[in-house]
Parts: sequence; structure tokens; C-alpha cells
Amino acid sequence: MSKSLLSKISKLEKELADLKMEIGKTAKSAKPKGIDKCESKDELNKFSVSELKEYIKKKKINVKKITEKHKADFVEIVWKYINKSDSEEESEESEESENSDESEESEDEYEWYYYYS
Repeated sequence: MSKSLLSKISKLEKELADLKMEIGKTAKSAKPKGIDKCESKDELNKFSVSELKEYIKKKKINVKKITEKHKADFVEIVWKYINKSDSEEESEESEESENSDESEESEDEYEWYYYYS
């Protein structure tokens, strides 16, 4: 191979590496469009405490009192609620497909141990 061709290849490889790095930074820093769209606690951490509180109020999540208001507490509450909602949807789909007559779990079983005042 000629030197000019090798230099062009190395230049393109360097540009590709830079582009991959930029794409990675953009994807990691993007905030989900809504709290319901979050797939991990890290994504929930991108929302502010006030947004998390508003979500808890909006969804009328039954929670107990939080003595200290830390963001991690709110993230944990919302994460548990999102996972509960996802598992209920999956279980409803499986129940419909199996046509079983099992009773649904009551909301009292999902008593939360935190809440804000």
C-alpha cells in the first residue's frame, strides 16, 4: 500500500474514533423524555427532586413520611413504583394469555416506606 493511502486510512480511523466518542457522550447525557420512560436508576437521577416529587403527587403513590429529603430516597420510591407498574402489566398480559382466575394483588401489599411531607 502506498504511504498516502495509509495516511488517509489512519486519518479516517482517528475521525471515526472521535465521532464514536462524541456519540457516547451524547447518549449518556441525554435525559429521558419522561419519568415513565426510565430504564434504570441512573436515568431517574437526571431528573430534579421537584420533578420526582411532582411525579409522586401525580401518580398518588401511597408512601410514609421521609424524615430527611434526599434525592436518593425519591429516586428509590419512583424506581420501585415504575418496576411495580411494569411487572403488573406483564402479569396482566400473562394472565390474559393463560385465562387464569387468580386474584389480583391488592395495593396494600405495596405499602411504601417513605414519603415526603
